[in-house]
Amino acid sequence: TCSQDMTIPTVNPTKTTAGIYTAPHFKVGPVDIDLQTSLGSMALFSFMVEGDFSGDASQIQNGVMEGAIDISSYSTLLCNGTPSPCYPCPGGSGQCIDFRGDNAVWNDNGEGPMTPTL
Repeated sequence: TCSQDMTIPTVNPTKTTAGIYTAPHFKVGPVDIDLQTSLGSMALFSFMVEGDFSGDASQIQNGVMEGAIDISSYSTLLCNGTPSPCYPCPGGSGQCIDFRGDNAVWNDNGEGPMTPTL
């Protein structure tokens, strides 16, 4: 339900990042990226996305997203427990936590494919 923001770099993953496609399954990553949010930029490390295209390509089913996310801006809230889920981010700065989303379904938003901007 969202539109591509043409001011944010969009990379064609088939040319520049690791990935596989064995119909109907795809897997892209791992890649380090910055996710732009309404609160600012969030670094994602070893980010991977995978899933299965439906027969008519109107959905991605069985979607999985995983990686590590820099939560330094929220570390005082999230990293104080014992044991803490936080650890130093790759590269040595910031606090990261692992994340994984399973069984996601993404619907075609009707706006066509994304356009590489790099």
